[in-house]
Amino acid sequence: MTSERFRGTAAQVRRALDGVYDRLDAGDAVWRCTAGPFRTPVEVVIEDGPIVVVRADVLPCGELDGAAARALAVEHDGLLFGRFRVAGGAVRAEHAIIGGPTMHLQEVRIAAWAVGWAAGAYRPRWERHLAGDVLGGDLPVPRVEPRRGVEDRIASTTDRVGRYLAERHGGFVHDPHWGYHEAFGSARVFVSVRHVLEVSTAVLVAAPVLSGIELTNALALDLADVTEHQTYGRFAYASDRAELWAEHAVLGDDLDPAELDAALGVVAGLADDNDDRLQGLYGGQRYADLTG
Repeated sequence: MTSERFRGTAAQVRRALDGVYDRLDAGDAVWRCTAGPFRTPVEVVIEDGPIVVVRADVLPCGELDGAAARALAVEHDGLLFGRFRVAGGAVRAEHAIIGGPTMHLQEVRIAAWAVGWAAGAYRPRWERHLAGDVLGGDLPVPRVEPRRGVEDRIASTTDRVGRYLAERHGGFVHDPHWGYHEAFGSARVFVSVRHVLEVSTAVLVAAPVLSGIELTNALALDLADVTEHQTYGRFAYASDRAELWAEHAVLGDDLDPAELDAALGVVAGLADDNDDRLQGLYGGQRYADLTG
């Protein structure tokens, strides 16, 4: 059964990308192509699950150190899909999605575009990070104009997310500004819908981990070590608010309940499993401390 699921998922990946982006020699990967406005080489691999991982190198990098680990958390604060890692001698952009029969072809296509865009758009910032510069200024934004009907798509996806949460989790509280939210242990998970690219939507699942926390080298390396051992999820540090969040985004188009459950599980786990431990080591306040 597992091998059949892997073969079926690999076939879906090829069907999704063939003829959409310029194909490259796949080598050991399932697929390799150039994607995004920077024509970035992007490769797709399948890991246990099966999980489809779309990835692209940003630039060469030595082993992960404190400065690079801090940059990972800081840059995640402005990134929607995926995350950055230091792996294989490079800073890498990557995004993971669930394979198998629930995977939609558009998920693969947008993942390839988003990873290719992130690798190219963030390259200048990473060059400065690795050179030791202090960064400021605006974060990269995809230069893709929304088409008509975006607001209707956002409303439709929001309704669908609310229905899934009610059916599978007993319903979340809905706030017009924060989206849906519910407690998971000492953490609280927020689910919001936003526009992405032309007419697509993204569902961002996020949980505050610590507030009033300084992003030190030790904390940043700890965070990178946690996420290194899982395919999904990232920690994002909002420098202007001194807040640490756990996050993962999925495509809202044809969203499947299993995808939303996976995002909820990984984000709730990152926040609730680590907030007490991180607070004890590095300080700050948990969400439960702020609301209790």
